[in-house]
Amino acid sequence: MGASAAEAETGWSGWEQWLRGHLDIERDKMLRGFAERMSQYVHEKLASRDAKIAKLEAQVETLLTLLAVPKSAAKSADVVELKRVNE
Repeated sequence: MGASAAEAETGWSGWEQWLRGHLDIERDKMLRGFAERMSQYVHEKLASRDAKIAKLEAQVETLLTLLAVPKSAAKSADVVELKRVNE
């Protein structure tokens, strides 16, 4: 008996194909769900960091306004020297 005769005798090839297809679909669903949850988790964790950064940026802008430092100078790579109040 050849390999094809053995398969025909048992009739499992159709079942194995269906099972493989079913498992592939389930694996895909599982991976998509995992990826979606990981994306949500990372977004949640970064949201508080982003809020802190936004707050700090607003404080820096306020300080630069109070010190009358032009925004173009503050955003460039030039060093801005500030006088000490105590001097």
